[in-house]
Amino acid sequence: FLSVMSHGLRTPLNVVMGYSQMVKDGILGQINPEQESALEKVIVRSKDLLSMISEILQVTSIEAGKVKAEMQEIYLAELLDELRSTYEIPLDKKLTFNWDYPSEPRAMRTDGGKLKHILQNLINNAIKFTDEGHVTVSARYSRETKIAEFKVADTGTGIQEDLLPLIFEMFRQLDSSQTRNHGGAGVGLYIVKKYLDILGGKIQVESQVGRGSVFTVTIPC
Repeated sequence: FLSVMSHGLRTPLNVVMGYSQMVKDGILGQINPEQESALEKVIVRSKDLLSMISEILQVTSIEAGKVKAEMQEIYLAELLDELRSTYEIPLDKKLTFNWDYPSEPRAMRTDGGKLKHILQNLINNAIKFTDEGHVTVSARYSRETKIAEFKVADTGTGIQEDLLPLIFEMFRQLDSSQTRNHGGAGVGLYIVKKYLDILGGKIQVESQVGRGSVFTVTIPC
């Protein structure tokens, strides 16, 4: 049901986004600044919805057992450089990014696509719950142990200790007004955990309410 529903929603949503962009760009005639601003909000929210639909499709694939690891040699710096470039667009928040990873090429063998998706979900989560302050992304790889470690830390709202065991459950929305205000399908961290299971990795969380959270991912490569 989720798969059929998600596929069915994507087509009309893409049409909404396409025509909104055409009107915003003035292809169908000139518009005033207020109209342009309103259309920009339509496009941004449509992208949010498209992202949620895509996540639900990923969940259906995971639940159906169709997701497998596709191991390949990747370079840590290249992956982080590519990831970093996607977050260079200014945000409508008093938020700064800190990136800390080795610049020299370090080859390791893992599923680069799933690793990137894991980190994107953690970074997006950090952005969602941090209105001001900073998000820090760091990465290290040990040739001796052949283990890669990634940390995503934020100065956001934090998570209550008794709720930490629940955050990786599917469709879980933590029972707080803060979480509900930020919305989402509640599958981002579920996908992170399932992808890490496929890659043989682990994730740990440290958090304090009002002071932020630190997600630490370790993956054997």
